[in-house]
Amino acid sequence: CFIVNEDKGKPFNDQKSIIPSLLPEKPSRHELFEKKWPITKPFHQQIEFERIMKFNPIVPDELVSRLLVLIHPLIQDQLVWKNDVVLFKENENVQSYLKVEKHLSRFIIIVRGVEYQRCIDFLDEIINHFNQVCDKYKSISMKEMIRSPHSYSTEIEIDQVKQDQSKYLICPETHLPIHSDKLLFDSGFKETFSKINGIIYLFFLLNKNKNK
Repeated sequence: CFIVNEDKGKPFNDQKSIIPSLLPEKPSRHELFEKKWPITKPFHQQIEFERIMKFNPIVPDELVSRLLVLIHPLIQDQLVWKNDVVLFKENENVQSYLKVEKHLSRFIIIVRGVEYQRCIDFLDEIINHFNQVCDKYKSISMKEMIRSPHSYSTEIEIDQVKQDQSKYLICPETHLPIHSDKLLFDSGFKETFSKINGIIYLFFLLNKNKNK
């Protein structure tokens, strides 16, 4: 368990502690969550990265609980549930949303911010804590993935994307084209995605849809 940030420094009897394993599921609607982490990236947060950790066979039940013990000082406004948590580094203006989707056997890390390097550093920090927790599960395998932009539940292995840089991949689910550079950019592996590549990708995508 851990003490919520807002109660640190208060008398012991006034402090509120959180036991991660007893946290409730995140409700489908939550006003403060939707305010602090809107579905669409806010204009002032110019950068957003996403990484997916795909587990085989399942995501360990205690994964989030153990991770929360390591990262709890960063929890924003007590936005924490059994499988979801919002993190914030005020001095660096970076934010993250972590969630487990058990039905898809995956753990998702999304980072938002203004400065590229600070977002990368925060992402690396979270992944280091994540790997520290995962070291305890020797019988479970895990791969780092990137989500297909055409299908929410479809992932592509990062190693495959890195091997095919500057080439078009095909979404396994929709069979639509995906530019590997764009995937690397969206996941924080590449700092830029050229406008020329973006225009070519958009043209290719529109042409593909037109011919279906």
